[in-house]
Amino acid sequence: MSHGRFDVIAELQSLFPVQQDGKYLLWSQFEKALTQNDKAAVERWGWDSLYLTIEEEDGRETVTSGDILDTAISDIVRNSFSAWVNDIEITGTRIFAFNSCKKFITFNYTETLECLYSIPAERILHIHGKAHSDSRIIVGHRTAVDPLSGSFENNDFRGNNGIIQNLGDFAELHKPSEKLIEQKSLFFNSLKGVDFLVVFGHSCSDVDKLYFEAIAANVGPDARWLFCYFDERNDLVNMEQLIDSITLDRNRVSFMRTEDYIRSQCGTVKGKRLR
Repeated sequence: MSHGRFDVIAELQSLFPVQQDGKYLLWSQFEKALTQNDKAAVERWGWDSLYLTIEEEDGRETVTSGDILDTAISDIVRNSFSAWVNDIEITGTRIFAFNSCKKFITFNYTETLECLYSIPAERILHIHGKAHSDSRIIVGHRTAVDPLSGSFENNDFRGNNGIIQNLGDFAELHKPSEKLIEQKSLFFNSLKGVDFLVVFGHSCSDVDKLYFEAIAANVGPDARWLFCYFDERNDLVNMEQLIDSITLDRNRVSFMRTEDYIRSQCGTVKGKRLR
């Protein structure tokens, strides 16, 4: 972490799960982890520890006042995430042939499409914001949080107020998908007439379900969909559930391993129907 805020990492790990069933969560499960917070830990959380840093001098540890990054859980998550996004360098070579692609909806915050593939900005929707721009980076969960649902164990107003503040602040991480779709309605409406869609690099977790519903509603029932999966145990299961939940026609849906899709870029993309 180039910003050196390992205390922030430690704090976030105390609030959100790092592992599930003994295995570390994948990057694609980051937002899902936000929904699996330790509610009791969120209620108890205090930002005081972010004041402190430990310095060593002559072999002795000295606790000193450090720089305050943020004082709210939502700000810590958003601002740390934004700082990381803005540090990403776009490198590599082209591996796709995007000549026939008309529209792009990207959940990637970087300008990879613009810089590496020279795709005009008007053909791209950065649905959750873009690095190095004035747009706000959106990251969060889709779980409704009631700040008044705290498990108040005493009648101390100050203690209860802290719990309410923490839960209310955590609620600020709720991803405003409905609002974003409404704000970008012109782009979603422009998808009418699109007859073939490729879903690539997306785990299709439930947190982004509303966007796929909006896409499906605009392209219409006759459009063909190709879902590219990286991990059959996770991605493919999510994709199957998403397809059922937005009621896509199974006869117009196909699947392909991500690595096979990359290889296919030299020729015609052909999907394999698995189920």
